[in-house]
Amino acid sequence: MAGAFPVTLGSAKLRIVTALDPDEVEDRTDITFYSGEWEYFGLTYRNSSSGDLEFTAEFWFGEKGMLFGVQRFKFDLEIPFIPTTTLNLKGQWNFTKPSALDWLDLGWEAAF
Repeated sequence: MAGAFPVTLGSAKLRIVTALDPDEVEDRTDITFYSGEWEYFGLTYRNSSSGDLEFTAEFWFGEKGMLFGVQRFKFDLEIPFIPTTTLNLKGQWNFTKPSALDWLDLGWEAAF
C-alpha cells in the first residue's frame, strides 16, 4: 500500500504519504492522487490564540513534476477578520497542464 507518517509539533502538523498503489491509498485515506502522482506532503498550521488562523499547503509529487518532482500544489488559508467573519483564500495548481492554475477562490464566511 504505502508508507505514511504524520508528525505534530505544537500548532503544526506534517503528513507524508508515499503510495505504491495510489488507488488503494485513496480508498484508505482522504488523499486523492492524480495520474502519475505517487507521493504527498501536507503541512497544516493552526493558531487558535489569534482567532483560529489556519493555513494548509499540500504538495503531490510524481513522474511529470517540475522542480523536485512537484506535480500539483494546493493551499487553503483562513484568516479571522472579526469575531464573526473569516476570510478564505484557496487555490490549486497542476503543473502537468499547459495552464497550471486549476482554480483560485477568494471568499468570506460570516456567522449570524
